Amino acid sequence: MLGLPLLLASVLCLPDPSQGRSGVYVAPGAEAQSWAINSNRTVIWQGQQYVPLGAVLPGSPVEIAQAAASGIKDVAVELPAGGMGWEAAFQSLEAGGLRYMLTLSSLAPGPYGVAVEPQGYRFTGITNDRHIEFTVPGADRALAFLVTQRDGAVQERYSVATPEGRFSLDVKPRTELEHVLIVYPVLQSHKLIDCWDRFDEHRDELLQSLRSHPPGPGLRGIVNPLGRVIRMRAQRTFVPTSGFFRMELRAYLELRYRTVETVQRAWSMSASGLSSFEDLAKLVPLWSGSRGLSLLLDPDSGKTYPCESRRSAIWDDLETVINDAMVKRFSRLTQAIKKVCNVPVIQDWEGWASPYESGRVAMDGLGARVDGLSPSLIAASAGPVASSTSRWSESGLMVATEVDGLGSAPDTNSLLGAVEDLLSLGFRGFYFRASGRSVLEAIVQIAERVQSDTSLSLRTFQALYYPESAAYPAVTMKLPGGYWWLPSPAPGDRIDLGRSFFAYRFAEPGNEFVALWTRGPAGRIKLRFLDSKNLTFQAVDGTDPNPKNVRGGVEVNVGPLPLVIRGTQEIPIPEPAYQEAVARFDALLLAAEERRIDDTEFRFLFRDALNGFERNPGGSFGIMRQQVIALGSRLGGWNWIEAENVRDTSFSEIVEAPGTSGRGALSLSTPFDNRGERYFAEYSFLPRSNADLEVWIAARIEPIYRKAVTLEIGGQILRIQGDPISYYGRQFGWYRLGLTRLESGQTKLTLWVDGLEGIDVQIDAIVLYPGQFSPIGPMPPDFAVGPSLLSVR
Repeated sequence: MLGLPLLLASVLCLPDPSQGRSGVYVAPGAEAQSWAINSNRTVIWQGQQYVPLGAVLPGSPVEIAQAAASGIKDVAVELPAGGMGWEAAFQSLEAGGLRYMLTLSSLAPGPYGVAVEPQGYRFTGITNDRHIEFTVPGADRALAFLVTQRDGAVQERYSVATPEGRFSLDVKPRTELEHVLIVYPVLQSHKLIDCWDRFDEHRDELLQSLRSHPPGPGLRGIVNPLGRVIRMRAQRTFVPTSGFFRMELRAYLELRYRTVETVQRAWSMSASGLSSFEDLAKLVPLWSGSRGLSLLLDPDSGKTYPCESRRSAIWDDLETVINDAMVKRFSRLTQAIKKVCNVPVIQDWEGWASPYESGRVAMDGLGARVDGLSPSLIAASAGPVASSTSRWSESGLMVATEVDGLGSAPDTNSLLGAVEDLLSLGFRGFYFRASGRSVLEAIVQIAERVQSDTSLSLRTFQALYYPESAAYPAVTMKLPGGYWWLPSPAPGDRIDLGRSFFAYRFAEPGNEFVALWTRGPAGRIKLRFLDSKNLTFQAVDGTDPNPKNVRGGVEVNVGPLPLVIRGTQEIPIPEPAYQEAVARFDALLLAAEERRIDDTEFRFLFRDALNGFERNPGGSFGIMRQQVIALGSRLGGWNWIEAENVRDTSFSEIVEAPGTSGRGALSLSTPFDNRGERYFAEYSFLPRSNADLEVWIAARIEPIYRKAVTLEIGGQILRIQGDPISYYGRQFGWYRLGLTRLESGQTKLTLWVDGLEGIDVQIDAIVLYPGQFSPIGPMPPDFAVGPSLLSVR
């Protein structure tokens, strides 16, 4: 989710409506060419729709000539910002009669500063003398703090030179207490764009390249004007130390807070030695998330100042200044480029970043790197891009700047299907990563079929948004009525309505609604409301919901497609969902009575909520569902372990994870090469079944890390088997690890992760299930359809 400062910026900083996405491109010695992006996100070039479909190529004249000889008409050519190879590439492109996008392939400049990743740069279990050594590429020095594990009290501090990024330190604890060493490298980071010291240098280099090696009349756009970007959105893990950054931060603090004393109160600190805004602008927080030290560091002097990290607003202020700087610099860079080459400027999407999420969008469009041809891969790669662009106040272009997965002999039907999916999502440009003549020829065939459709500039789509936390049950997909279901960084959450109905709340300021649908047959459903006076209903397929006020709510048509409900802060409760909850709980009470299980607390809480249902349907139903789930879990033969409820661990931290089962996850993040290390998370539980148990984990694990994850239980070592299923939230999925059978009594379970060259893993839940487990997003199993009671202890 976007931070509050960025969300406020998106509301308050609206673009100038007089600025249109159009221009006139004049290549040296050539006639002027006009272009514009119409309301359907299509480039109109010289009065004709322009929908390129071609190949991504390196700036090699040989490969360019081969593509032209194969019949390719459009390419995206990759060249460095410094101008190397430009002249030869442009000559080859023009000689082949190609139209081309210039994609800058060199790495975007990164700023110098302090990496604040105490969850990753930490070494635990230090009780006696120990040598610590590791490598941080790009670091020239590091600040380190030896603290006691128990209370975080600083025992020693070090300033360590790191030649060629090598950190080496002999730690000597003063006491036998367990200690932790936390390291803060000072380095050049490519996880953020340098909008200060090196930005002007990059801009001038690019403009000089455009002037010295000018593109010809075939140029149709510039992609990634800053170069290849690893991350665009400000993260609370790095603070620039540039003097220019500090000047901007100083100006922001003075404008917002007016006095030094007010800043100190906002940052939950009090230090007499800090008397100016310049002093405050130097400070670096030494915590990130739940890890780190409640100190503010002046990296120039090495002095630290205590504060209350949980209340401090310093990260909010740093994030605001960094994001605002990126918006301003992108705008200035785009304007400078267009003074030399007035063509569309496109930036590849890199998360919910301020340059295209702030409301002040200077670029003409967004690019998507698509990982394959399947509908699911297209939805995952291109859906967020369409979401960002569709929320702009003016139509922006969307281009698939690099589509992978063609192989050596692509199927033209799969290729055409992928293009059709992207077209329906609003994309109007496609460049495939291609090698070999057969691949190029397949692209040519598809291009001829697609570009012969002159109606593409008239096609459009509408978006129905869902918050990322509701990625189950919502999913990026095409809906009837010209809609696409798209993710959004806006606030909101999933609403639990049981097994037959699904819903979520979308809470973007000015666009608030509840979407509700059923997995059962369509029909007339009573939705329970206290106040139905201002309600509006919209079906995405264009059918009439036909709402009718009835006692206690509204009767309306509900089907398998989302019904959008506006005009209320209440949670609508379908009458069948209410009846199901009551019937299910009564059945659970009977089962508990038969097995002599104490249900007093569950019964009291459920009945209390039931008695208040007429006065507060939404709030009461949530409590009722909680008791159904809790009692069902108590009766069931499975064990559901929330990973964040860990007994002992060497993982990094527990993080907030919207959309997960408990809204939290156990995170392991190590930004350096830590091969040889093993990280553990230890749990203790009582098995509830003596049957064979399927073992599953719900987690976010990139493919390269999956081999490093094992689970130890009952003398067995289990490993991940196959790809994840039932994705939900922010790319969490379910992984099967195999079968086990456990003895009765307290049982130890240990999750292990082997250190690699950097690792990033989040674990949501662990499940041991008798029978066949069928994951349903973050929802626990349903006792009513669970295993037989005969195998349950």
